[in-house]
Order: sequence, then C-alpha cells, then structure tokens
Amino acid sequence: MVAKHTEKENIEKVYSHTNPFIINFIRRSIKGGRVSANRKSFKTNKKDAICNVLKEFISQSDNIIDLFKEYSASTKDKTEVHSRFKKIKFTKLMAFDANGLYASAMSDLDSEYPRAETGRMFLPKEEKEFVKLFNKQKFRPRTAILTVWFDCPKNMFFQPIPAKDKITFTNKEEIVKAGGRIIRILDGIVYEENFKTPPYRDYILILRDLRNKYKLEGNIVGSNCMKLLGNSLYGKSIQKDIFTTRHLWNEATLQANFDSHIKTYEKIIDTQYIVETEIEEKEITTEDSKSTRLTPSHLGSFALSHSKKIMNNFIHVIDGFYKPEIYYTDTDSFIRQLEKTKQSWFGLRKRLLQRLTRLR
Repeated sequence: MVAKHTEKENIEKVYSHTNPFIINFIRRSIKGGRVSANRKSFKTNKKDAICNVLKEFISQSDNIIDLFKEYSASTKDKTEVHSRFKKIKFTKLMAFDANGLYASAMSDLDSEYPRAETGRMFLPKEEKEFVKLFNKQKFRPRTAILTVWFDCPKNMFFQPIPAKDKITFTNKEEIVKAGGRIIRILDGIVYEENFKTPPYRDYILILRDLRNKYKLEGNIVGSNCMKLLGNSLYGKSIQKDIFTTRHLWNEATLQANFDSHIKTYEKIIDTQYIVETEIEEKEITTEDSKSTRLTPSHLGSFALSHSKKIMNNFIHVIDGFYKPEIYYTDTDSFIRQLEKTKQSWFGLRKRLLQRLTRLR
C-alpha cells in the first residue's frame, strides 16, 4: 500500500493497492457508463396543432423538421409561441439529466468507499454465505469487488447494470433490488472496513462552492474549470496505464518497422511521421508494481457503481425496469414519456425526491 499525501493529520488517509494482480482485477471491474435505446416509437396526434402555431410564426412549410429548424434559428421573440404550446394538451417526452452525477456519488454520505488496507482476497469457502447475504441485502457494512453470475427475471425490460451474465462489479445489490438474484461468486476482493465519510467529499464540496461563486460572478471560465477538476478527480482515479509510445520516424523507418504494433501514424512534413506504437502485451508480474500508476482505482470503481445506483433510484420510481417507459438512457440521463397533466409531473418530482439518495 502507498499512502496518499495529506497536510491534515486528523483526517483518514487514503491508500492505494500496489499489487499488480489486484490493480488489474479492479480495473476490469470498471466498465464505463450505460447507454441504451428502446425501439418503441413515440407518437403524438397533435402534429397539426404544433405545425399551425409554427406556421403563423415563421413560414408555411408542411415539413415539421424544417419548421423547427427555422424556428430555432429565428431571433424573433418567442414568448407568445411558448404560451400557445403550453395550452396544447398532448403527451410529452421529457429528458432527465443528472447535474454532477459523479460529484454527487463521490460526496454522498450514503455511499460506501472501502479502505484499501483492509482488503483481502475472497475465499471459496465464503461463497455460500456471501450469496445468501447478497440476496437478502445484508452484506453491509463490508464491501467487495467480485466476479459473479447473476440471474434477472425474464420479464425484466431494463437491466440495472450494463452487463452480461458474468461480470466484475461492485453494485451487486442493485441486481437484487431490481428483482434479480446472485447465483455464484467466482473470485474477487473483500473489504472489511469503509471510510467514515467519502474521502473525496471535502474536495468536491470546495469545488462546488467555487463553481457556484464563479457562476454568480459571471466567470464562465472559472466555473468550467471547477467542473473539469471535479470530473478529472474521478477520471484520473480510474485511468489505466499507458501502453503506447510515440516516435518521430522518416518514411524509410516507418516502412521497415510497419507491422501490427503500429496503432496510428500521421505525416507532418514530406518525409517525417509521428508514429504511435503499441507496447507488446505480456503477462502480469510483480515487477509491474514498479511502473503502474498508484492511483486509488478501487475508489473510482465504487464511484462509478454509486453513480449507477443514483440513476437506478430514478428508474425504480417510474418502474422502468419492468415497463417500457424509457426511450433512451445515457450514463447520467434518460428520456421517458410524461403523462398529459401538470399534476403528474409534480407527483413524479415528489416521488423522485423521496427516493433519491441525500447529498448532505
């Protein structure tokens, strides 16, 4: 383990794994976000009413796409048009977008982040007990990164994690919450203790306050910088080792060394090329600990899992796992059909707020 430097003595220190086998296992658990699209089509019977309003405002075209393009490019005052659209009673598609999803996951007091120094390998004799605890959602306060087999109900429309039937991941309880069950545990890492508070929380809150301050001052550059710093905190914690090198070669050298290891090459002048080559793959050994990045990648894995948990809270509210409510979803957003009345929106908002994890 390698301690990350801190100026404060009274806060919990963050350690990173240095064993190359553990690092490789953790990085395989980081699968990225979730993107999906439902082939279900959205239809409205109010096309004529919408077109008539737009025709009065801009042109007499019958093509609704052309009408909206012209409307979007128009610099006229659109207040009256917006008012007339609101009076039309029709079913709507609404996009929900999480604001600062990773930052929320990294600072949420309800999210668990394990201490690397308490990690140990999963033992085969623990499989039966752990499967039982997971399926009863009683594994806490321990946390783990495990390779598992799981089963989802046949009538499930939307999976709670972006996975096939076997994957390494941290949010196993999301499967169970959605109605699935864990079948087997193959291998993994078990952590016996978690941080008392998320280790990134103080830093995230400082960046949030600075971003809000810059927004109020109209400092767009400062605000965007704070946003980038927050995003990079997650991104750098899961960054993989670089397995490519760059060279400045002439054409003769490029031709002599051209093989499957050449990833990209770009001509900069008549006879010179910038060439990117892949380093030949090799087996993982203990020597790799001398070159690997000692970032707390286990925290990045849990940040990704907690962000999925936050989005799943939205989907639970609309019963999106079993009903084809969602037309499209990204890592931090989704689009669904909204009911016709304004009251249904306020009811949905209330249920979402009740379900969402708290950011204190």
